[in-house]
Amino acid sequence: MAVLNQQQRCMFLSMRGKVGLPGGFGEIVFGLSQFGLNNPIAGVYQRRYRLKKDPPFTLDKNHAKICIRAKYYWPSNMFSRPQHSYCTKFKSAMTAWGALTKEEKQPWIDKSLKLHTRGNGLFVKAYMLDRELKA
Repeated sequence: MAVLNQQQRCMFLSMRGKVGLPGGFGEIVFGLSQFGLNNPIAGVYQRRYRLKKDPPFTLDKNHAKICIRAKYYWPSNMFSRPQHSYCTKFKSAMTAWGALTKEEKQPWIDKSLKLHTRGNGLFVKAYMLDRELKA
């Protein structure tokens, strides 16, 4: 295992995921980093395709992916009452889909093929929007 300090630079062939602990003013999590610590390589590293230079600006999959460093973040789960009711309704929709027989699922699957989606997605959409559950 190599130990590097802040002055040494390291070159990676592929670096992905969360690297290091964030520091600096305003990004302190007490107990995990020292106040005022500056870690220039800390962040979330991803590999993405470049955007094309000409309109339409879509992904250019003919060239190699580039490495992107995004700001380090701490995930949080703020579970509010509206989210809880939505989650409960979604669970009941998936349970209702699983309770259908093959013959009841087939009209949803046939309709979904025309819309280039999946049968369960179409059923759940109708269930969540309180529409009549007929394909």
